[in-house]
Amino acid sequence: MDFSFKLFHTIGLDTLGKGVKPGLSRKEAYVLPLAIPPLAEQQRIVAKVDELMALCDQLEAERNQREAHRDKLVAASLNRISTTTAEEAKDAAHFHLNLLPRLTTTPEHIKQLRQTILNLAVRGRLVEQDPDDEPAGELLKRATAAKALLMIEKGIKREKDVEYSDSIDEAIAPEHWCWAHVADVALIQGGKRLPAGAVFSKEKTPHIYIRVTDMKDGTIRTDNPQYITSEVQRAIARYTINKEDLYITIAGTIGQVGIVPAPLDGQNLTENAAKLVFREINADFLVMALSSEAVQLQFQDKTKQMAQPKLALKRVAGARIPLPPLAEQQRIVAKVDQLMGLCDQLEAQLTTTKADSRRLLEAVLNDALKISIVAEG
Repeated sequence: MDFSFKLFHTIGLDTLGKGVKPGLSRKEAYVLPLAIPPLAEQQRIVAKVDELMALCDQLEAERNQREAHRDKLVAASLNRISTTTAEEAKDAAHFHLNLLPRLTTTPEHIKQLRQTILNLAVRGRLVEQDPDDEPAGELLKRATAAKALLMIEKGIKREKDVEYSDSIDEAIAPEHWCWAHVADVALIQGGKRLPAGAVFSKEKTPHIYIRVTDMKDGTIRTDNPQYITSEVQRAIARYTINKEDLYITIAGTIGQVGIVPAPLDGQNLTENAAKLVFREINADFLVMALSSEAVQLQFQDKTKQMAQPKLALKRVAGARIPLPPLAEQQRIVAKVDQLMGLCDQLEAQLTTTKADSRRLLEAVLNDALKISIVAEG
């Protein structure tokens, strides 16, 4: 790299040619002042700049390596908190708290913290168990009976085959919890694509077609709805989703689960998602259970060998999920909502002072992790 090339990079060419047609004019170039040192000095300058640029490259590589090591350490630390025994989890929590400023520096770290909270919740480590709660077995009986009644109401005589899975969490969950497959407590029904030749309406109509791209962050966004005409809606009228249901994405983005906002009650559902129709179970808890690492691993295992992954409905039906007593489900949901609110604040303040971030992290982790060992403590 010669001296003249370096020189032109230092004289602010981006400040020139700012007219109607941006560009460096010949007139501007002719009058541009240049500092020309002796040739020998030019050579020394070039050599020094090359040396410093190489040092910058080295520093950048070392920084990237440190970030990669930090990411691995964060993942390993949070995984140890949520999957080990009570005493080991306590040690892991102390380790993480002691290194908070260094272990939480990016939104991805907050995302991992959220997943850890979720995993603790569905493993029975986030709230205390209450022996006075109604047994989970009674809840399972009611949920199973409610599903049978739904089948009668919808005229379903026989369900399709189910492909059953196992959960890695079942061995470590509280003993008084029940376990079931989704098909035991819910109907899983698919959506429908637009009829051949049909397109979205250019005009607003009473009929919204819900797409996977609308499904974000555990809900369905309504800021950019796509409408269909009444004629198109009549052709796919059976494939709707209601506010009591949950959605689950089965193509493109696989395994995202969420609630249906009330304004979208009865609207049409894409073929790339399915709905879970159920009663008796807390909907927010069911979202957590289906979004947990243990269930997402079941979905991944069923789709990873496919060239164009798609989650078959029989595999959703066969997912293995935990069922705590209903009162405990409600306590879990309340605690997770509280902690996720703190995570929201933390994520928003990642660009503020480290002291603020540290205080928020301590609030999240102390609140979550001091309770995470209750079940085994």
